Amino acid sequence: MNKTLLLCLAILAVGALASTAPELDEGVYVLTDANFNDFVSSKPFVLVEFYAPWCGHCKSLAPEYIKAAKELIEEGVNAVVAKVDATVEKSTAEKFEI
Repeated sequence: MNKTLLLCLAILAVGALASTAPELDEGVYVLTDANFNDFVSSKPFVLVEFYAPWCGHCKSLAPEYIKAAKELIEEGVNAVVAKVDATVEKSTAEKFEI
């Protein structure tokens, strides 16, 4: 293989890995169908909220959930919090009967 082809393959591989890495939203990891399993299996403790953006209860929980996430980070606790938009990430939501 020539060097240009190898470089293109390396760039594509890095791009694929980056696209499945979870976004961090105010200390809360945003999980998707593409990254849920890998993320959860890579952490010893994960609290996952399945939510709907229109849900009043979910909206009420959000500030407290963010507060908990930040406290875990600040205290160096070996646990993280994450969230899954069940209206978008339907495969993962269905897997857990949400």
